[in-house]
Amino acid sequence: TRCSRDWSSDMCSSDLNNEEQTLQQQYEQLKYEYDALLQRFNRVLDAVQNSTEAILRVAREGKTDS
Repeated sequence: TRCSRDWSSDMCSSDLNNEEQTLQQQYEQLKYEYDALLQRFNRVLDAVQNSTEAILRVAREGKTDS
């Protein structure tokens, strides 16, 4: 018997291919979720900028009216 052998390294190529496919699917899912979050963030950022501009415009108009 081989007592010192590292059995954890005994993986066949089909196991590696399955692992690679799983990792690729996880990567694609994470990329999709990241892209969706980035789009959502940009919409929120645009809304905040538009609101800020409107508030500043009203504040400037208030100063000129008094």
